[in-house]
Amino acid sequence: MIKKLVSFASLFTFVSACSDDMSISDYDYGYGDGNAVGYNIVCNHANQPIKADWGNEKYAEGYAHGVVEGVIEGMKKCKPGMR
Repeated sequence: MIKKLVSFASLFTFVSACSDDMSISDYDYGYGDGNAVGYNIVCNHANQPIKADWGNEKYAEGYAHGVVEGVIEGMKKCKPGMR
């Protein structure tokens, strides 16, 4: 019985860790998309397709942060006089 309980606890921990990794991955994916969009807006580059997973809270959060950082990077590299 103890062996089954330990196995179940290990499985639960593993599954929980995997779901957390997925959230981190979704945030990172959103951040990358947002960063590219922000940079492209400032630097007048062509738009690129993005995942646009707005129903995913982690993706949307990462996207919002990424856009801000992308705009800052674009201001530094493409429009240095506008800082």
